[in-house]
Amino acid sequence: MAQNKKVPTFEEAMAELEQIARQMEDGQMPLEACLEAYERGVALIDVCRSKLDAAQAKIQKLESTTASSGQPL
Repeated sequence: MAQNKKVPTFEEAMAELEQIARQMEDGQMPLEACLEAYERGVALIDVCRSKLDAAQAKIQKLESTTASSGQPL
């Protein structure tokens, strides 16, 4: 049975990525924990990239709508 995990906000994902990076840079994590943290980091990067892509698409849509209406940005 799959668990329902809440998708973090961009800010939550970035904060968790920063925490993971600090822990890994500390050098005290066992190899298996490092691999798990790395895997989580990759998933968080995907979340951030997706959210940034959506924001960029929204901005482009707003800009094109504003430009076509003759309104200043």
